[in-house]
Amino acid sequence: MSWRAVEMQIALPRTQDAGKMQEQMQQKGQNVQDMLAQTQLMQEELKRKKISETNQKEQALIQKDEEKKQSIPSKSPQSKKSKPHSHGMPHPYLGKHIDFTR
Repeated sequence: MSWRAVEMQIALPRTQDAGKMQEQMQQKGQNVQDMLAQTQLMQEELKRKKISETNQKEQALIQKDEEKKQSIPSKSPQSKKSKPHSHGMPHPYLGKHIDFTR
């Protein structure tokens, strides 16, 4: 038996081991990518739920505010006082014309 035959007997099993290791390394990268994709999908779903929850809370607050406004009767003297400018009364210190010359 020559030395080459002995070397080939040792080299063939090692190439199979190397092939398995290389395949595992490739699968490891794919597994990491899959896990990242899953976590990203989960995070997006959580964000969607949070947004819908906040929207529901805001809607509830708006409805409560509307109910409060409807339950309080409007007072006519206050509504007239709330308008700062009435008909035909000029503002005391604001003018009507703007001077653009300079």
